[in-house]
Amino acid sequence: MKHNIIRMAVLLTALLAVTASQADNYFTLGVNDTLRISRDNLGGNCYTSARAHFEGRLNIWFLNLYLPEGITVMAFEEGADMTVSYVDRGGNLSTYSARLLYSDVEGGYGVSTFIDATGYWDYNFDNVLEPYGTLKWESGDYADMVRLTLAIDNSFKGGTATLSGSLTADFDTRGGTINSPGRHVPFSRTVTVVVDSAPGDVNCDGEVNITDAIDLINYLLNDEGDISLDAADMNNDGEVNITDAIDLINYILNN
Repeated sequence: MKHNIIRMAVLLTALLAVTASQADNYFTLGVNDTLRISRDNLGGNCYTSARAHFEGRLNIWFLNLYLPEGITVMAFEEGADMTVSYVDRGGNLSTYSARLLYSDVEGGYGVSTFIDATGYWDYNFDNVLEPYGTLKWESGDYADMVRLTLAIDNSFKGGTATLSGSLTADFDTRGGTINSPGRHVPFSRTVTVVVDSAPGDVNCDGEVNITDAIDLINYLLNDEGDISLDAADMNNDGEVNITDAIDLINYILNN
């Protein structure tokens, strides 16, 4: 019985460690998992970068991007962080620029990359460079992994995007890989996509008038209507309630 309890404790600890690892590695869009789109971009294009956070070194990643209805990816480009620095066999600092690959993903967009180059490292500190394996992105934050050109429909009013995929670390004699060599580490991240609106323009039609006040009151009383909560939060207290409706009516009457 005692041995079974110990085994279960060890297994639970391992599962928690894997779960924590998966939660700490991710790709995301925007700031604080929120991609904000300007009203000026409606009916046109906007540009953003996919950011990443890695808990260890890796050289292969697969990213599947699922966007809300009304947003279409027009182009993928390599970001500045797709370039990796390393020491070549001559002892000189060099760089390797990874390239994006594309694949069909049902309901979304697939993009992946891998580093196909070997670096050198004086791991014995004897001034002799020896190969350490495939180059890696080091652990940490990367703000510009993939650059996206997005087409935004005129009628778009917000939604959610999902970024999912996996990370892989190949052989590296320095250790510290993201997981055991060749093991895929999955990740998933949900991003809120919002359209920035002027204060009071709760129906996002470009004007602030009595229609916005009516739409806000209907939303508060009946939980009906599709409104911009950011625009409805007139006093910027992080909540949308009757106080905001009163402030909006005062704004319309007195401005």
